[in-house]
Amino acid sequence: LEALLAENPDHIGGLCNLGHLRFLQGRTQEAETLLQKGLALDSNHADLHNNFALIKQQSGKLEEAEQHYMQACQSNPKNATFLANLAGIQRLRGALNDATLNAQKALALAPNNADALNCLAMLRLDVADTASAERLFGQAFQQQPTRPELRNNQLMAHLYRVDSHSKSYRELFSASESPTSNATTRDKDQLTRIKNSADSELVIGFLSADLYQHPVGSILERALPAISERVKRCVLYNLGTQDDAVTASLAAASDMRQVSSLNDQQLASLIVSDHVDVLIDLSGPTAGGRGRVFQHRPAPVQLTWLGFPGPSGNSDSDATLMSAELLGAYGHRYFPEPVLPIHAPPFLMPVLSEAPCELSTAVSDTRPPTFASFANAAKMNQQCIALWSGVLKANPASRLIIKNRFASDVAFQRYLSELFQSYGVSKSQLEYRGQSEYTQMLGEYSEVDIVLDTWPFTGGMTTMESLWMGVPVLTMPGKRPVSRQGSAINRALDLNDWIVRTPAEFVTKATDFLNEPSALKHLRENLRERVRASSLFDSPAFAKALLEAVRLIPDSK
Repeated sequence: LEALLAENPDHIGGLCNLGHLRFLQGRTQEAETLLQKGLALDSNHADLHNNFALIKQQSGKLEEAEQHYMQACQSNPKNATFLANLAGIQRLRGALNDATLNAQKALALAPNNADALNCLAMLRLDVADTASAERLFGQAFQQQPTRPELRNNQLMAHLYRVDSHSKSYRELFSASESPTSNATTRDKDQLTRIKNSADSELVIGFLSADLYQHPVGSILERALPAISERVKRCVLYNLGTQDDAVTASLAAASDMRQVSSLNDQQLASLIVSDHVDVLIDLSGPTAGGRGRVFQHRPAPVQLTWLGFPGPSGNSDSDATLMSAELLGAYGHRYFPEPVLPIHAPPFLMPVLSEAPCELSTAVSDTRPPTFASFANAAKMNQQCIALWSGVLKANPASRLIIKNRFASDVAFQRYLSELFQSYGVSKSQLEYRGQSEYTQMLGEYSEVDIVLDTWPFTGGMTTMESLWMGVPVLTMPGKRPVSRQGSAINRALDLNDWIVRTPAEFVTKATDFLNEPSALKHLRENLRERVRASSLFDSPAFAKALLEAVRLIPDSK
């Protein structure tokens, strides 16, 4: 391509393709320059607009990206991938109806297009149609089996299913290998050395695409300084491209490598050159993860932790690390791989804003008693809505605030309102709020008395944000680790009364708490200090427990 452009600097195809290649290499500025030159020569070139939109999307400029995707679709309306990309960006900005229509148009043009199948699957997951989402993700992966992210999306969808069980987990995740996967073997002498080494002799590496203000990055920000103090060195391999204050904080507590432009072999070679003893993948089968690097065995011990509350789906991972509280009595049954329990809180409290927030009294004279959920819309399945409906019917003067990416979309509001109405809840009890800037979102907890947890996929980050802002969370645990996040966090705060066992108890407890405004007000006023004094803030103890768990790795998988 360079030779082509040296001979003909205005070659549109050369500018378009080299621009996209530079984008894939992480050389964003060069990519923009090449694509802008191409667009100056041909402002209607569909591929140029599509490739330019990819850059804008990665940098978080969603409106600009959408405009370029629309230009690509106008210039080439028969291209299913362009339509799927447009649908994807509309989904990210919360336009559920527009995104769904364009994803369906893409599939009508090309029924086997993997991008269109994947996009529609995401949209079905967003409305908790988990069975359809899992099926569509599977179809996308069948079309392009060399794209592990498509299979990973199918695994993620399974976590949201109400009807999943331990056997389905083990079968699906055991079969999750890509066609090129080849489980690696460990050096037993190296394993023995690591087990017998002092913490101060170990080099720990973390691999993640989420080292920014993301649940993974935010929780790691609290844990990393304490881990770094105990070990010889911490190395962070940053697969993502988003940088913010959390990224800077993590970089200050470690040696951070920006590796988004490296291929798997190059990344593995870098990890080997860093003499990493224990490599921990923080993504599992989530977006941007690169667990397939484990196939090259760049570290003697390779583990999965934090980013995915379920099996890794990676036979090259020696084990999964997970809080003993999340595992409970039955959690091991859901994992085909070894699970090493961390005898510490499920998570450390993320570093949240210390700015004071004006908290309202528990039940205000100027607003109705208020329940809320700020959770991912994919967790709001029919059983969850039935559970919440029982609470609203028992408290007809109350309201429920639903805040998430899609809550300002008319189609989503209609879908959810009709579901509530089928359980006898009036639309007048529901209030929808779309996504907002982070600190504004935290401030909206001042209007909330009680958060109702989702089920069976309970809250993690949203639960901790709620508690930090002084709002208790009522939760109902299940057997799976994803169903125990809320209860494990509440138990760490000695909020056992806020953990229930049955739907009937969920309704009774919510009503009883709402009818005790003085007790609720007292809890609200003291909840942040309770969090500060809890094990959720004890970074040194957490770091010690994490490194103890690493030593439990079995000699054979």
